[in-house]
Amino acid sequence: MSTAFRTDINGLRAWAVLLVVLFHFAVPGFGAGFAGVDVFFVISGYLMAQILHRGLSHGNLSLVTFYASRVRRIYPALVLVSVACLVAGWFLLVPEHYMALGRHVRESLLFNSNHRYLSEAGYFDTAAESKWMLHTWSLSVEWQFYMLYPLLMWGLFRWVRSHLALLAITVVLIAASLGWSEWLAQHRPDEAFYGFFARAWELLAGGAVFHLCALTTLPRRLGQGFHWAGLGIIVLTACVVTPAAWPGLWALLPVLGAALVIIGRSESPLTKGRLWDWLGERSYSIYLWHWPLAAMLHTLGLFQSASWRLAALALALLLAELAYRFMERPLRERLGRRSNRFTLGGALLLLLVVGGSAQAVRQLGFPERMPEHVKAILYAYPDHNPRREECLGVEFDCHYGPDGPVAMVLAGDSHADTVANPLMAARGGQTGNILFQGNSACLTLPGLAHTDKDRQDCVDLGNELPDVLATLPGVPLVLVNRLSEYTNGSQIDADRKAYFYIPGGDRYFTAAWFEQFRHWYLETLCGLAAEREVWIMRPIPEMDVDVTSTLAQQALMGQSQPVYISRARYAERHAYALSLQDQAVEQCGVRLIDITSALCDDQRCYGSDNGLPLYRDEDHLNEFGNQRLTPVFERYFGVGRPAAD
Repeated sequence: MSTAFRTDINGLRAWAVLLVVLFHFAVPGFGAGFAGVDVFFVISGYLMAQILHRGLSHGNLSLVTFYASRVRRIYPALVLVSVACLVAGWFLLVPEHYMALGRHVRESLLFNSNHRYLSEAGYFDTAAESKWMLHTWSLSVEWQFYMLYPLLMWGLFRWVRSHLALLAITVVLIAASLGWSEWLAQHRPDEAFYGFFARAWELLAGGAVFHLCALTTLPRRLGQGFHWAGLGIIVLTACVVTPAAWPGLWALLPVLGAALVIIGRSESPLTKGRLWDWLGERSYSIYLWHWPLAAMLHTLGLFQSASWRLAALALALLLAELAYRFMERPLRERLGRRSNRFTLGGALLLLLVVGGSAQAVRQLGFPERMPEHVKAILYAYPDHNPRREECLGVEFDCHYGPDGPVAMVLAGDSHADTVANPLMAARGGQTGNILFQGNSACLTLPGLAHTDKDRQDCVDLGNELPDVLATLPGVPLVLVNRLSEYTNGSQIDADRKAYFYIPGGDRYFTAAWFEQFRHWYLETLCGLAAEREVWIMRPIPEMDVDVTSTLAQQALMGQSQPVYISRARYAERHAYALSLQDQAVEQCGVRLIDITSALCDDQRCYGSDNGLPLYRDEDHLNEFGNQRLTPVFERYFGVGRPAAD
């Protein structure tokens, strides 16, 4: 079939990038403009099938040549944007955010960013707007397709050669991938969005369209109908659809729309003309440049301004034009005249230089570049317990306070580690010391199993606690844990695997798991409280952002806003944990340490105080914030105060 330049496909590119840009710049009416990416996938699948089938049919397909052509098309512009982001980040990002940018640039250049963003998704995920290279996830998916699809086509072509047979096989593969995508959309939506196998059907759909086009030619009038119907479906999807998860079955709409336009082989004023030609030819550059500029507006706190968004959009188009005219097109032409070895070698050199620079940023962050007022926020107080490396771990036997007998046992996880110093300070000059038993992300109580076989240390640490306590009869036990994290923020989710579970019980956050956990928790605490005083601490409020980095980023931008969450948010996040603690107090005689008065008022729980962070991240108090707990602990454990106060 003909490989002549098709204005309808170029116009389809224009619509795809236009919808994505309008969505990212929050233009009203384009709430699902991200569907433009699905259109890009169909186009890529179609063009790759065309290129590969032509080479296989003529017997001259060279995978080296194929990959070199993809490198010429994709890599130079991607490297340019990556370098620009690293340079801009030097001036605009605090060390932690700059380190994250370095990691994202590195993964983008390795075409692995979709897996990186998938690994960051979930409770600990930072806001998407802070990720300047987020849009490269789709390039990574496409590159993974480029790596696998030629091998698939080569294998199939040795077996069957007719377009009809290839179409039938491709449809079967599409159905399998689409079914997987829909299941993920319902159960693991982050993987549905970023995962290659959940997106492969969209690219394969482009391959199916190629084979279908080779089998039939539509009458002109019917082709025009397909053309208009396809564009209409795409635009309506971008403007009307509001899915709870994407892609799944909803993505059938833009994929179908793109397929109809390509099959229609027609033209219209909405795909042919100076504007559509310009947008289509520069669609890749526009895609690369627009998102970092939108993300920078978020970083600068300017995104809510329509005028700033308009200015950034204009700048994105200008940079795309300059990059296309003076770098992307001429470099592609020059590299096209050079050998494949030269192209691939040059790409490897760029990866080593720029990727190596990104890795240096990832590791170092270069904090010395920060102004002094920003450094004051970052380094005014220790961000963690100075004895953390010495004490937080299963192999340590760590004591806080003077030599002598153990007067108290503090057990738990990294949250327990953050309160060790104020707890010791609250004891004043009393004799005895505090024995610390804990490790990161460990409940440190007996009778549990862990779903991660590599965290057997947590299980062992908890099971050893009774033996440790047996050597310390009558010594009080203080338990501090991030209980709400281990109980999924009070939310039942039968599709999410739990961290801990009762041996023989459910391993997912089902209603049964919550009931089993409640029974175990109360039975365990009642057993411990029968032999000694047992104290449990209310959950530490958890912020929505990394507090230190957020305040430092604000200061770098000349801004100052307090960091806090509402008391209602606190109650919602910790509902299950709070109810467990209340039951333990009522049924077991366990004693409660309420630290919320030190960190919250009636309306809010605060992560900052007069511009200084109380936390080192979202949920761990720093050595400034934990000082607020000393007066609270004094009420319970201070000199001359009875333990029952």
